[in-house]
Amino acid sequence: MELRSSIAFIGDEETLNVIDVLLNDDGIMDDMVSSIDYIPELETNDTNVWRCDCNGSSWVNIYEIQSRIEDKVPKLKYDIIYASTDSQTYIDVISLTGNFDSYLDTDPDKLQEMCDTYGLEFYGNEDVEDIDDEDEDEEDSYY
Repeated sequence: MELRSSIAFIGDEETLNVIDVLLNDDGIMDDMVSSIDYIPELETNDTNVWRCDCNGSSWVNIYEIQSRIEDKVPKLKYDIIYASTDSQTYIDVISLTGNFDSYLDTDPDKLQEMCDTYGLEFYGNEDVEDIDDEDEDEEDSYY
């Protein structure tokens, strides 16, 4: 099964250029994804967004990415926002700049808000809401 997600790196232009080299030339995520594609139309002055495709046996670990970046370029200041909105719905944030609190969230509304704000791809939460509604209907029929 192929899982789609997106990852945003937030930082100044020099930092984003360093991270781009690490992703493209050094392949620091190659063992975590089956493909990683830069999405230029989602680029802003301080944010670069990448689409990640993973097969069922791999997953993106942003803490491992952070460690690999630090091994190559210590003291680099950036933020990572990872959004998995396909079959496993969550958002994971690491902030080395202090602009964000680092956290993990599974709330579909928060996930959509973060995706909209930072240009991450959002594949929708209709399925998640439909499942919740079905569960509530089933529970009501028991009473």
